[in-house]
Amino acid sequence: MPALLLESELLVTAFHCGCAGLHVQHREANRSVVCFFETLVGISSQHARAQVSPASAHALLALLTEHGAQLVHAMVFAIAGVLPQSRIRFIVPVLKMLVDMEPTTCRAWVSAGVQSLPADAHIDGNTLLNALFSAEALQDEKAFANAIDAFSSACRRKRIL
Repeated sequence: MPALLLESELLVTAFHCGCAGLHVQHREANRSVVCFFETLVGISSQHARAQVSPASAHALLALLTEHGAQLVHAMVFAIAGVLPQSRIRFIVPVLKMLVDMEPTTCRAWVSAGVQSLPADAHIDGNTLLNALFSAEALQDEKAFANAIDAFSSACRRKRIL
């Protein structure tokens, strides 16, 4: 019953709790939080929106429009070193879905997330932005994931976080 969450006042609270929980170090707990976002963002895709009521779809899109920057910020920090390298592969599909939904807005969110990292990461962050939003990465999930892996590796080598 997605409508119970999507059409309630708890949606924003659950979203914020999920953003805070995205950096939990416990593997299974972290995977559950990522799964929550994978499902939530997945519902907002054009195809899946038909499976929920118009009110639920509207509430979800409003939530992502208003608070999506917080989620992307948390994901950028997770990729930059807050989470172990092995868990980055779980975050990639969520970020890819957000980019596919609204590339221009998501680019601004990723850029803001990169700018909030220490200055040592800004050059690598610009490379990440160019790679993530290249025609190749927008079409190919493997190229998208490779760009994120390269950024994550560069941040870890420099011990950004």
